[in-house]
Amino acid sequence: SLVSMDPRRALKNPGRSVTYIYRNASLPPGKYEIRVEIDSTSKISESRENNNTRLKRVNCSALPDLTVNRIEILENCKLKITVKNIGKAGVSDWAYGTDKRALQFMVKCDDSACFSGRLKGLDPKKKLKNPGGYASMTFGRSLPEGTKNVSVEIDYGNRLTEADEDNNTKRRRVTCKHRIGDR
Repeated sequence: SLVSMDPRRALKNPGRSVTYIYRNASLPPGKYEIRVEIDSTSKISESRENNNTRLKRVNCSALPDLTVNRIEILENCKLKITVKNIGKAGVSDWAYGTDKRALQFMVKCDDSACFSGRLKGLDPKKKLKNPGGYASMTFGRSLPEGTKNVSVEIDYGNRLTEADEDNNTKRRRVTCKHRIGDR
């Protein structure tokens, strides 16, 4: 509806426009014609009634979709994470770079950063370049002793366009007890 597209009523003023992103649409790869029509029943009196429809041809390509598959705590309180590409396309080469544009991940313990890195370190064999591929990493440092809420976010900073942008974080409550010599 117009109200959901323009909650601030910007279109009441001449010359204004509104951008609406429809996030609940998921199209499989292919070519499409998208038609958008506003005021289809001509309820609003306008100076030009013939410019209310727009047709756009689009090509939807397959996308990768990275998700944190597992968070494991090993006996010595070392953290192991597994990331899987559940998308229909692989991750591009640029994501494996070493500069600030490269894909990153972040591990937080009770909302404070405890580990972070780039995709290149998590997936040195580039297994995520393939749909269905997965990569695991065990961190060298042990987690601090005690009970913590651990969250792992792949694509930290949202640099990679994915099929689902809302499944990049996994959370788990963990308890670590160090034995003598574990650290």
